[in-house]
Amino acid sequence: MRGPRLDHTQISSGTFASDAACASHDSVSFFRRGYWPVAFDPGGHQALYLFNGDVFLLDLAAARFRRLTSTPAEEKSIGFSPDGRCVSFVRDNDLYVFDLAAGHELRVTRDGSETTLNGTLSWVYWEEVFGRRDIGYWWSPGSQATAYLQSDESVVDVSYFTDFTPFVPRVIRQRYARAGRPNPRVRVGIAELGRDTPTWVQFVDKPFEYIVRVKWLPEGFRPDRKYPVILSVYGGPAAPQVANAWQQRVLFDQLLLAEGYVVAQVDNRSATAISKPLENTVLKRLGEAEAADQLAAVRWLKRQPWVDGNRVGVTGSS
Repeated sequence: MRGPRLDHTQISSGTFASDAACASHDSVSFFRRGYWPVAFDPGGHQALYLFNGDVFLLDLAAARFRRLTSTPAEEKSIGFSPDGRCVSFVRDNDLYVFDLAAGHELRVTRDGSETTLNGTLSWVYWEEVFGRRDIGYWWSPGSQATAYLQSDESVVDVSYFTDFTPFVPRVIRQRYARAGRPNPRVRVGIAELGRDTPTWVQFVDKPFEYIVRVKWLPEGFRPDRKYPVILSVYGGPAAPQVANAWQQRVLFDQLLLAEGYVVAQVDNRSATAISKPLENTVLKRLGEAEAADQLAAVRWLKRQPWVDGNRVGVTGSS
């Protein structure tokens, strides 16, 4: 493992204020001075900056700044919603959303503390899982909700490091997951804007030690509703269908999604092409082991709170 996490995303130059004022006359030269924004909106019309821990919005066409926050605590992990109407950020380990049209902020989570992190990563996730990027939350495609990681670091050891970068070194106190010692406990919450309490994603069968990716289901998905499910099956030996790639049946799947179905695809063990022993589980008994694995997948789906257990269908072809 490497050393402590240092945040270099903020603009700390004392010349920023004067340069920002000059930007109203010449935004091109402002960029050339190295003040590149943290994020652009989806349309490429606005940009976000962090200056002294506060969030600033730059209207690119007008070359004009707008200050969004002015707080003693610093903001971080800033970004735009997919529709460009809101700005999200983390303050004091809680997630916030700023409505650009209304001009006010909404506090999304309320239990952030030194050891409870909402929407921002612990050191071990920042360093080892997400490649030194603070990716702790994800907007829904429709900009009506966020999925976020909540990390409980109370079980992680405290370590001390010397930051020798400044002329006068400083001591950094940090929760640092050492080999053989506990990692932070992490779970996924879904927060809908306007609702006070999140919905926690449940892993019923087996708790996972690490959560390495969060991906939204189709637009319109709400975790407090129940959806019919279509399970797509092939199942042939060493013929995996689950892949992070373009699939031939994607158009049909999109048709099902548009009608309010959740589409699932599961490779039974003999289909995964992981090993010859797994493939051999169907030797001279085709249809038995494959069906058992697919039935296990159906049982898991029916236990999910967002699945209508009475409306699960299976489709497949060869």
